[in-house]
Amino acid sequence: MSEAPLKLPKPLALYLPTEPPPFLYAYRCEFCLFWTKDEKCQIVSEKGPPHNNRIAAEAWCLPPNALIVSNPACKPIEQITSLDTVLSHDGLYHNVTGVSKRKYEGFLYRVKAFGEPAFECTEEHPVYIKQRIDKRKRVWARTRSRKRIWGQPAWKAVKDLRIGDRILIPIPQETRDISNIQIKVDVREQYSIPSHFYHVFDVPIDDRFMTLAGYYLSEGHVNAYRLIFSFHVDEPQYHNEVIANFKDLFNFIPKAYPYKTQKTTAILVRNSPLSQLFFTLFNKGAANKAIPSWMMYLPLEKQRFLIRSLWNGDGYWGHYGISYTSVSKVLAYQLHLLLLRAGIISNLVTNRAKTDKRGISHRESYCVNISQRESQLKLANILGTSVKLKTVATDSPRGVRLRLEDGFLTTPIAQIERIPYKGPVYNLEVEGSNSFVTMGATCHNCLLWWPNGKNEPFSWIGG
Repeated sequence: MSEAPLKLPKPLALYLPTEPPPFLYAYRCEFCLFWTKDEKCQIVSEKGPPHNNRIAAEAWCLPPNALIVSNPACKPIEQITSLDTVLSHDGLYHNVTGVSKRKYEGFLYRVKAFGEPAFECTEEHPVYIKQRIDKRKRVWARTRSRKRIWGQPAWKAVKDLRIGDRILIPIPQETRDISNIQIKVDVREQYSIPSHFYHVFDVPIDDRFMTLAGYYLSEGHVNAYRLIFSFHVDEPQYHNEVIANFKDLFNFIPKAYPYKTQKTTAILVRNSPLSQLFFTLFNKGAANKAIPSWMMYLPLEKQRFLIRSLWNGDGYWGHYGISYTSVSKVLAYQLHLLLLRAGIISNLVTNRAKTDKRGISHRESYCVNISQRESQLKLANILGTSVKLKTVATDSPRGVRLRLEDGFLTTPIAQIERIPYKGPVYNLEVEGSNSFVTMGATCHNCLLWWPNGKNEPFSWIGG
């Protein structure tokens, strides 16, 4: 007695070729075009045995903790929705039109480039890179032009990457200037009243507010009733700047409280609506602070005041280098992007959590370093200071790893490793550009390939 034929899949399996498969249906039969869980099609037709065809290969994606450069913040890919915009390889932010998810068991590739965080993805995921030309032509090409050593930018599968290939990170290009912004804050809970109590702010976006924003992101903290800026006692110019800007913008005069034993001065803004304004715009908690989306689009003439006050707060400018440190990974990467817009090359380094010799615990932090001489001079111009360093990086071609080329930051791959993985993986559907930037690389939408070995895509997932 022959086996009973299998029933046709539910309508979930009836997807057009250009649409992504459902979560559990990762293979597609070449004959009947049905999605299935198995590598062999088990559907029985009316006139013959199961099709038993080789199924189209799976799509390749990123693990759920992969951080995507969206606006206003960097989010894990599992938290991205169709309401978000993400940075693409053209330097513009594009709308996300869909998120795909499926199960995966196999190997992930972890790739680490100089000055960028490591990223992980499945082996066939396309990444935007430049590769060296053939070694036999390298000596000849170097005599003509150093740029000829590298091929044109191209999408390459992660498994085909090599140590020394240059990852391309796009520099945000779009600019949107605004003169003022209206924000409504709800202070009902602070006053313990049953009805809503709103306060509407009409804030001018100028050098004064951008300066306050930078100081809050670096040195401020907030609760329901007050806003506090904490500075060193020997920084009276910063104290006076904060007090003067609050007086000009909000007609409110903060008070300064020096604490000589702690060598700090606290600038206290005891005003509930103002505290809620800064909480609404920039969040609270050192690890949760971020720059709002509209600030990332502002022209450089305004962003330079934000960069200056950020560096005055948590930046280091000494004999041995220039750096900015924050426990907020999102804020550090946003500053990295702002510096790239200003033509300043920086690299991002992760400092692990530790306990020092005095027994003081330090959280994991993220350091934005500027080591190239030309970039140091550009930042000095923004900060209004001079460069006096004992150790200064050279700008010789051999010593420069990070470069700005044609709207991209290019950086060589330093490490590639395979790690076993079992769990969900995700892919984004991006409008127009079909690409998105994760922290450490520029990725294309996933691909589906025909199983005939011709390396021809039969559909892009997401466009």
